[in-house]
Amino acid sequence: MALLMDDARVDAVTLGDALLRAARDRPDHPAIAMPEGTWSYGELAARATRIARNLIGMGVRPGDHVGVLMPNGFDILAAYFGVSLAGATIVPVNARFRAREMGYIVENADLVCLITNDANDDYVNYLDLVIDSIGGLGDAPDAHALAVRHAPRLRSLVVLGRREREGVLDEAAFDALGEDVAEAAVHRRRLGVSLGQPALVLYTSGTTAEPRGAIISHESVVRVWHNGVGRALRLTPEDRVWNPCPMFHIAAFGVSIACVAIGATIVTARFYEPDESIDLLIRERPTALYPAYANILLGILNHSRFGEVDMAAATRVLVVGPPRTLRDLQDRVGPGCVLVSTFGMTESCGCSTQHDLDDPVEVRTGTVGLPVPGLEARIADPMTDAEVGPDERGEIQLRGPLLFGGYHRDAAKTAATFLPGGWMRTGDLGSADASGRIRYLGRIKEIIRVGGENLSPAEIEAHVMTHPAVQIAQAVGIPDQRLDEVPVVFVELRAGASATEEEILEHCRGAIARFKVPRHVRFVTEWPMSATKVQKFKLRETMMAELGLSE
Repeated sequence: MALLMDDARVDAVTLGDALLRAARDRPDHPAIAMPEGTWSYGELAARATRIARNLIGMGVRPGDHVGVLMPNGFDILAAYFGVSLAGATIVPVNARFRAREMGYIVENADLVCLITNDANDDYVNYLDLVIDSIGGLGDAPDAHALAVRHAPRLRSLVVLGRREREGVLDEAAFDALGEDVAEAAVHRRRLGVSLGQPALVLYTSGTTAEPRGAIISHESVVRVWHNGVGRALRLTPEDRVWNPCPMFHIAAFGVSIACVAIGATIVTARFYEPDESIDLLIRERPTALYPAYANILLGILNHSRFGEVDMAAATRVLVVGPPRTLRDLQDRVGPGCVLVSTFGMTESCGCSTQHDLDDPVEVRTGTVGLPVPGLEARIADPMTDAEVGPDERGEIQLRGPLLFGGYHRDAAKTAATFLPGGWMRTGDLGSADASGRIRYLGRIKEIIRVGGENLSPAEIEAHVMTHPAVQIAQAVGIPDQRLDEVPVVFVELRAGASATEEEILEHCRGAIARFKVPRHVRFVTEWPMSATKVQKFKLRETMMAELGLSE
């Protein structure tokens, strides 16, 4: 039996409509609070409308793809909504990409314009990176008429700020393009956008291959996040939501849209940094925490200054992780802050399942909940795609109108992702209990096959993370001549803690099955990351190279 949650409805609106409604109802209410300042919904709507006027004046047409490459902040939200108000499609660009990846996105996404700002990080200037990735600007006759061989559709590069560069529009020149465009033209564009029209093309993390652009509609992003996370956390306009993840990623993009649709305040910083986050949490006292990933919340809870944070205001927290980690996190945030979790991916707009705040703790930590309204879920045999019974393992498959609309310029991959009957393969292993709640058991392709046993890396990771010195653990399988594969684990220690490889192994021996005990332990201080996911294939490659192994 397919699992369908009750269809609790909210008004379906476009992204542009959602912002203008919030600005109309509460113009002076804080939309975004950051270390450097706070901006109201009225200010956000005014800047987004001006960006839309500028894009129209530039010649951007309805449906054109406009890239946005920035750290978190007022600018990135204004750009996202400005692109939407102009009737164009947002393409968030991963700020962790470098020249090869950036060049691929600019061309593959068919960008006609890319907007960045001058608030770059300490390691890279985004504008220079983009220019390098496309092989330079050449002899550009006009700042909004570029002629780039590698990216023939790209016409304009825009910097919100004062970054003077020939062939690039700075903020003043960009604003000049919209001087003669009336605000009424923006509203005509906005009203011409249908709910089913693409709101964004969001590139997947690219953990094993080139990223693919998932096409996501306005209706999908608003309904999934308003009905999913917004409903699970029971957000109201009075809530202040800590959102530390990068807004080029669906997790932070989506919860930002939920906040705007509801009229709540987004609390964030340009980049996640634990010490700065502590200061922000002390000052803003958010009522809901959305760290999304266990390692981000652990970075706060394990911080030497965490005792300075008054957690009394925070009554809800959403974080994903293995059950044992979630139980530990619930204990550590205290009974006054209810922990919920979710399961999702870019192709399901980031949020496929949800809990209710009133669910028992064993449900909120042992499952990922029920499908969000508008989505169905089933567990199917990954070899035959036949549905399996309660508590049987199989692939989590999803169906419903709120799924992504396919991959941009990749019809073959789109066709391979969907089964007859509309079911979408997720590549994730799970089971469902008798009530229909889903248990997430890891990626199918990451299963470690030790002799005749199938081992989920999450089982090893959850146990290793019970060691008092361990903050994060990531397990992978490496080739073994006798057993096919054996597990190894990479560990990041808590600040100020120490442990040896033998201590970690001894922690495992006798506590978990012998075939689950890692063969090797390696300690790291940095992880190879995509957007917010550890690239396990790189960990595997590192260990294989160290040990001189081949496939």
